[in-house]
Amino acid sequence: MWGNIESPDYAVRIWRRLMPDLGDRLLRQSLHEKPTREAVFEKERLRRAAHAALERERALRAQAESERDALLSSTSWRMTAPLRQLIDRIRRPRLID
Repeated sequence: MWGNIESPDYAVRIWRRLMPDLGDRLLRQSLHEKPTREAVFEKERLRRAAHAALERERALRAQAESERDALLSSTSWRMTAPLRQLIDRIRRPRLID
């Protein structure tokens, strides 16, 4: 089909028959695999949503810690400390010697 490999026409045949097909195939693959504009926008939207969720979680955690600190520093919490210690002692399992 191709003839003699040493002939000068052999390289020309390869360039004319095989290379354009290979070039077209590579171009189609690169266009198919290239991320679409919508995919890029979706990725950016998800990144921003994740960042916003992280910020909300940090704000909620800070609020919860603030409320906990306020409770721990309250007068009623300090006044009931001995009662809570007694309840903790009663609840602890007793080890039999």
